[in-house]
Amino acid sequence: MRNGTPTAPSRSRASEIASELSTILQGYPAMVQVFRDIARLAGF
Repeated sequence: MRNGTPTAPSRSRASEIASELSTILQGYPAMVQVFRDIARLAGF
């Protein structure tokens, strides 16, 4: 195997991380809206 070639466990972990990030980022627009609403209610 060449130096730097990903192993099966590292490919699996990279896939898990990508999946977790995708799940986290799906909630991002809703959180932005919550903070905008809070700022609006606070008069900003």
